[in-house]
Amino acid sequence: MRKIALVIILMGILLAGCSSPSAEDTKTDSLVNKISTISTFPNKMANKDILTGEWRALNLQKPPLNFSEPIRLIKDNLTLEDTIYSDKSMGLWRIAEI
Repeated sequence: MRKIALVIILMGILLAGCSSPSAEDTKTDSLVNKISTISTFPNKMANKDILTGEWRALNLQKPPLNFSEPIRLIKDNLTLEDTIYSDKSMGLWRIAEI
């Protein structure tokens, strides 16, 4: 179970720190489990491109990733509701649907 959790955490970190083309490659190469939970920011209207190594908040349902609707969306409930990251959530997806 620890290995699965580590893969999930690392995948989320990798996607947030990759440029759009690199993020698409990571998504394809990382399909190792049947279900995955990944951090997502569902209120973001678009994902800006970055240089690989920078960080960005991603709405995984927007381009370039275009994930399907998650099975479940679990809001992180950050205490600072007025921050730009107040929509941070964990999305649960079936790998075959993303």
